[in-house]
Amino acid sequence: MLRNSSKLFFTVYVIFFCILSNAYAAEQRPFNIDARSAILMDGKTGDILFSQNINKTIPPASFTKLITLYLVFDALKNNTISLDDEVMVSKKAWQTKGSKMFIEVNKRVSLEDLIKGTAVVSGNDACVAIAEHLQGDTNPFIISMNKKIKELGMNNSHFSSPNGLPAPNQFTTALDMALLAKGYIENFPGAIKYHSLKEFTYNSIKQPNRNRLLWVDSDVDGLKTGHTEKAGYHLLATAKKDNMRLISVVMGCRSESVREAEAYRLLNYGFKNFTNIRLFNDNQELLKSRIWKGQTKDIPLAVSGQGIFTVKKILSKKAAYRVEPLLQIIAPIEQGTKLGKVIIFDKDSKIIIREIPLVAAVSVAKGSFIRTGIDTLLLAMHNNPLKIWGYIGSIIIIAVIFLRIILKRKKRR
Repeated sequence: MLRNSSKLFFTVYVIFFCILSNAYAAEQRPFNIDARSAILMDGKTGDILFSQNINKTIPPASFTKLITLYLVFDALKNNTISLDDEVMVSKKAWQTKGSKMFIEVNKRVSLEDLIKGTAVVSGNDACVAIAEHLQGDTNPFIISMNKKIKELGMNNSHFSSPNGLPAPNQFTTALDMALLAKGYIENFPGAIKYHSLKEFTYNSIKQPNRNRLLWVDSDVDGLKTGHTEKAGYHLLATAKKDNMRLISVVMGCRSESVREAEAYRLLNYGFKNFTNIRLFNDNQELLKSRIWKGQTKDIPLAVSGQGIFTVKKILSKKAAYRVEPLLQIIAPIEQGTKLGKVIIFDKDSKIIIREIPLVAAVSVAKGSFIRTGIDTLLLAMHNNPLKIWGYIGSIIIIAVIFLRIILKRKKRR
C-alpha cells in the first residue's frame, strides 16, 4: 500500500512539474532549477541551452559508473574483451557496499550481465568486477578512468573509485558529465539499449532501473542516477525526439522526486524551444581565397566542424550565414588554420546568432623565390599604393636624369 502511494505521489509530482516546465518553455523566460548545478546540452551539437553553476565541483556518486562503462565499451570496440566473457567474482567485488547487483564470490558472471547490473541497477559490486576484469585491480583501472576523462575534455573532474562510493579527491561538474554523456552516446550508440532497460533480474533478484523517467516518457532512454549523503541526488537524463537528442544533468537535488522532475523539466524546455538546423555539410568548403607567396594562388576555405546548429525555433526559418575570410592570407599555411569566420545571423533582424571558424581546407607551402618576390611587390603595392608609386616615380625620374646625362656626354664626344 505504501509503495503504491509513493508511486502515485511521484507520478503526480512529475506531471505537475511537466506542466510547469511547459509553461516556462512557452514563455521562454529564465528560471532556476532546484539543484546545486544543472545543464541542458544538445547531444549532437554540444550547444549549451541552459546552465546553472555548471562548473561547480560536486562528488559524482554513481555518475562515476558512466566512465566505468565508457572504458568497457571502448575495450569492446577495440576487441580486447567480449560480451560473452565469463568474469570470476572476487571477494573484494562481492563485499562491495551500497547498491548491489548481488553477484556471488568465486562464481562466474557474463560481462554483459555486469554491464546491465551497472547501467540498470547501479551495482557497485559489478563495477569492481568490471575493473578487475579489464585491468586486474581497481587501482590501475582508476588511473585509466582519469586518463580517459582528460581526453574527453573533462577538466574539472577526478575519480577515485570505479563506482562512485565516497572517496577522497573525487569530484565532477554538470558540464563535465554532459560532455561525458555526449561522447559516450556518440562513440557507443549501442550502449543506450542497456540504460533504457526498465528492470534487470540476476540471481533471481529483480530490480527496477533507478531512472524513473523511463516510465514517464518513452522518448527518455537513459542515462544514469547517483546519490550519496554528501553529494545529494543526481540525474543525467537523455531523450531523443524528432531526430534531436538532449542531455539534461541535475546535481545535488534534495530528493529523488526533485531530481527527476527537474531533469525532465529541462528536457521539456529544450524540446519546446529549440531545434537543429543544417546550413551546410560538415567541414564543407565554402569558397576559395587568394593566398600570397604560396605554391598556389588560391586556397580553399572550409567551415570548421559540423554544419548543424541548435537555435531557437523562432529563428530556425530565418537563419542565414555570410563568410568573412581574412583580407590577406600569406603562405605557408597549415590545414586547419583559422583564416576567418562564418557568421550565422537572423535574416530579419540581422542579429548575429553565432560565429564559427573558417579554416584552411588544405595546407599550402611557401612558393618559389620568384613567386615570393612578385607577391611581395604586389602586396606592397596593394597595401601602400601611393608610397609604392612614389618609389616607382622616383626611380623613373632618376633613370631619366641618368639617361639624359649619358646622352649629353655621347653628343659631346
